[in-house]
Amino acid sequence: MYAKCGSFADARKVFDKMSEKNLYTWSAMIGAYTESRGKKVVELFFLMMEDGVLPDEFCFREFCKLVRIVPFMQSGDLSSARSFFDYMNERDRVTWNSMLLAYCQKGDSDEAYRLFNGMRESSRVIPDVFTWTSMISGLAQMCSFCLCFLKVLRMGLEIHSTALRMGLTENVLVGNSLIDMICQSGYCGKAYELFIKMQESDVKPNVITWNTMISGYIQNGDEDRAMDLFQRIERDGKIRRNTASWNALIAGFVQLEAIDKAFGVFRKMQSCSISPNSVTILSILPGCANLVAAKKVKEIHGCILRRNLEFVLSILNSLIDTYAKSGGYVLHGCSDAALDLFNQMGKLGLKPNRGTFLSIILAHGIAKMVEEGKHVFSSIIDKYEVIPAIEHYSAMIELYGRSGRLGEAMEFIEDMPVEPDSSVWTSVLTASRIHKDIALSVLAGEQLLDLEPGNVVVNQLMFQIYSLCGKLDDSSKLRKLGKENTLRRSLGHSWIEVRNTVHKFATADRSKPCSNLLYSWVKNIVREVNIDDHHGGFFIEEEEKEDTGGVHSEKLALAFALIGSPSSPQIIRIVKNTRMCKNCHLTAKHVSLKFGNDLHRFVISKCKETLLETTAIFSMLEDTCKIGLFSSSLQVSCTNTKGRRVQSWLPPPADCYKINVDGAVRKDGLAGGIGGILRGSNSSILASFSESVGPDPPPLAELKGIKKGIEIFLSSVWAHKGRLIVESDCKSAVDWILSPITAPSLFSSLVKEIVSLILARAFIVRLIPRGCNWEADKLAKEGIG
Repeated sequence: MYAKCGSFADARKVFDKMSEKNLYTWSAMIGAYTESRGKKVVELFFLMMEDGVLPDEFCFREFCKLVRIVPFMQSGDLSSARSFFDYMNERDRVTWNSMLLAYCQKGDSDEAYRLFNGMRESSRVIPDVFTWTSMISGLAQMCSFCLCFLKVLRMGLEIHSTALRMGLTENVLVGNSLIDMICQSGYCGKAYELFIKMQESDVKPNVITWNTMISGYIQNGDEDRAMDLFQRIERDGKIRRNTASWNALIAGFVQLEAIDKAFGVFRKMQSCSISPNSVTILSILPGCANLVAAKKVKEIHGCILRRNLEFVLSILNSLIDTYAKSGGYVLHGCSDAALDLFNQMGKLGLKPNRGTFLSIILAHGIAKMVEEGKHVFSSIIDKYEVIPAIEHYSAMIELYGRSGRLGEAMEFIEDMPVEPDSSVWTSVLTASRIHKDIALSVLAGEQLLDLEPGNVVVNQLMFQIYSLCGKLDDSSKLRKLGKENTLRRSLGHSWIEVRNTVHKFATADRSKPCSNLLYSWVKNIVREVNIDDHHGGFFIEEEEKEDTGGVHSEKLALAFALIGSPSSPQIIRIVKNTRMCKNCHLTAKHVSLKFGNDLHRFVISKCKETLLETTAIFSMLEDTCKIGLFSSSLQVSCTNTKGRRVQSWLPPPADCYKINVDGAVRKDGLAGGIGGILRGSNSSILASFSESVGPDPPPLAELKGIKKGIEIFLSSVWAHKGRLIVESDCKSAVDWILSPITAPSLFSSLVKEIVSLILARAFIVRLIPRGCNWEADKLAKEGIG
């Protein structure tokens, strides 16, 4: 009665006071809310189910009038949604399509396909265009996610064949969905064949068809064909490019790391009076997340303001992230601000990720808050149940090193469950140089020589260290270095942005048209500074001295910035691949004072009495320049005389065992295999495996290989003799294990099982280059049969 009179509050009060509620009272209450209060309907329906009262046909029909089955899918409770679906006596086309799409989005292609066939066999419901497009689009997402998994592709092709027989492909939506699925699978040639057939038939491609093909080509690395299609869209005058056409190119170029080309398209887009939208902004911003692109970020920021997009939450988040990566608090030594933000995260209940932990440990190091940094590191495992990566261990060494606690740093290394790599020993070498511990410098340097024998920066440093400690005559390693010194080429490279163009300089660079002017400027400035080149004591440089190697690149970049500007710039941002020498440091200080601006803040970064910080903001711009030593984000690469990386497998420490694992899938997707090889510290092979795992997507095969490798070790006689290190070349699998919350639902169960095994014995899982994992790869392929 209350409900019929519109007094829902009074009706609900009476309803809540009832000691027993049967199906009739629940149905009456749900029916009362159905007309105007959708959220209350969902709430009451769940409460009824929890109370053990199952809905009858009337109650379920009233419920489905408003909400159907979609809210359960949106809440992630697909099993409940399926239960309700199976309970329904009558299912309309919308209900079928909703269930189909839900299974596709979950990644359950088998169940989606069974449901699709069940819909076709139903005499009451005929699949419509939305059915076909939903099914094919869902399979396209799975093809992309499963790295061109052909089993899913075959399902899509079978669905398309059925649509052909029923004459449903006359709708352009179905054709577009199929082209997208084939492109996502990496078969752009096949997609283009269908594209041509559509042009020759009555089903003419629309602008979405063209955009799908453009996106498919450029995302698969074929930018030439993508640009060709982009130019051809408007050739016959019937179809015009839209914003999505430009967005496809921009996103593709960013994915290919062709940032300049992406910005070229972005600017051309606006000059053609095409307004960027939120997708445009979100596509191009990730391309600016580096230290040399600060002006580009501001350019995009201005576009955001002009287009009134500043209140779009996703754009705001992306803009903040990009600004931070082009020069965040920790990077510029602003530890207090970084720590304050970390504390605010805790108050807001936000869970930090692995990147946050790395930044906050580095911030504590800058602030010399060692105990606080140790507490953060402990909380990574104890509180947040995240497995620390090698970069976290390296950050801890830097934490100890900045405060001069070198003994504790070495104790920390001895207790590490993971084998110290070059980044760890680099941190030790940096700290020992700063605090003038020559014995520790020799130890760290020799470790680096063993790990990275071809790294010319390490060789340069060790040549100086051996000279200081009197090992010039009795070191075989040094004699080898002496021979290599004669072949050493210039190491230093610097980048600077002037007038929206990035310019690159190398040490002793005379390739620029204005080189004579630059060298003259540098000569005059150096004369003014009057730097005494005799450093004395324990001061070691990464680069050769200028009297033998030539003028350093940062001086040339600095000269170019000042000569090329009509007035003295307030801020000059120089990015360098190695640590700035003392000579260049003092030159930059002099220039800052001479021109009376805030230049020194950026070029020098931050100076202390006992610690000369890195004097150029570091950014890894090119693979050939990944050779610096003194940036926390830098990993030393080994290069041969031709500049190519040298990759080699390294044995585990004396108290550890190492198993390399891999997964492989046959080209037709119908069979897969896993393989692995277990070794001891002396590199001897202790065990191996190679077996079939059936038709799995590649990431699933990789995870199965990791789990199998761990299980083999646990069942062996070596399980109680040392710690296990698991190495895989699958980045996705390793990332999911190190941060399980990021694992897709399709793989989350297996990832959790692996993480449980790892945490129980403090095992290590880490990513290695594919070239170091070839034996495991061979075993995995043999397992396919």
